Amino acid sequence: MPVHRRLLTLAQARSLRPQDVATLLQISGLLGGFMVLQRVLPLPSLIRFFDARPRARSVGKARADRVIKLTNALLQCIYGRDFCLQRSLVLFHFFRKWGYPVRIHFGITRKEGKLTGHAWLDEHGTPFAEHDDPALVYRTIYVYPR
Repeated sequence: MPVHRRLLTLAQARSLRPQDVATLLQISGLLGGFMVLQRVLPLPSLIRFFDARPRARSVGKARADRVIKLTNALLQCIYGRDFCLQRSLVLFHFFRKWGYPVRIHFGITRKEGKLTGHAWLDEHGTPFAEHDDPALVYRTIYVYPR
C-alpha cells in the first residue's frame, strides 16, 4: 500500500468511535472465516455461512452507512482492490442480521477477451451499496437467496 494511503488510513483511525472498533473486529472475524472457508466449502455453503437470521430490526441509515464505510476502508487496507466477493459477503452478513432483505449476486462479463466476475448485493431488485448497477455490465449467474 502506498505511504500516502497508509497515512490517510492512520488519520481516519483517530476518528474511530468505540462502536467502530467493535464493528471492525466483527468484520475482521468474518474475513478470517472467509479466508479459511473459501478453500473448503462450495460457494452455496460459503454464502450460507455468512447468512444471518435477523436479530434486530433495521438499523438507522447512519449506522448502515458507517458499516459500509468501515468495511470498504478495511478491505482497501488489506487487499487494495478487487475485493467485491469479501465486501459482498461481509455486508450480506450485517444487513441480513439487521433484517434487510438483501440478496447476493454473482455475475460475469468479458473484458478485453478475458472473463471477469463481480459480486454485489441488491434489495428488492435495486443495487445495494453500489455506485452503479452491476447488472448493466455483468450477466448474473447465481443469486442467493433465490
